[in-house]
Amino acid sequence: MWNKYDIKTNPKWAWHELEIPKKTDKENQEIIEKAIRAGMTRELAEESVRTYKHDKMYANAYYTVFVTPQLKADGSKPNPLMVHISISNKKKGTVHDWRDLQQIKNDLVGKQYEAVELYPAEDRLVDMANQYHLWCVADEKFRFPFGFNQGRVTSNEQPTNVGKQRETPKYD
Repeated sequence: MWNKYDIKTNPKWAWHELEIPKKTDKENQEIIEKAIRAGMTRELAEESVRTYKHDKMYANAYYTVFVTPQLKADGSKPNPLMVHISISNKKKGTVHDWRDLQQIKNDLVGKQYEAVELYPAEDRLVDMANQYHLWCVADEKFRFPFGFNQGRVTSNEQPTNVGKQRETPKYD
């Protein structure tokens, strides 16, 4: 059976690491100034430019993803390490498929790591592109103190009191 996330049946899902082009000082300054004009503080804009050198960029036929460890100001890893996953689809649209984001997290960071998508307070809002952001704790033992705790549960049965469920990938 065809499975969108199985590269044997769908080679378009295969991830390739891309080289991130180095930016000149002038280009970095332009990025900082654009971010400031959009309302970001200079400190945050400069920090964002500094973290680029730690990014890894991946792409498949559907998405481009940046994976960035959230390091301390001195460049060291905090404990636990947080990883920022920035996702945009190749069509630059607003497609937001939960299963795709779950699989991206599994493929590029790890199946046993937990991640959240944050809907921030308005004073922390950054909305400059059709990108989606996951914040992942890179510790296999860490669990957020919220969410479901009954173990892995998936079903293709259609409940009568909620929205229609599409079939799980292994049955697609």
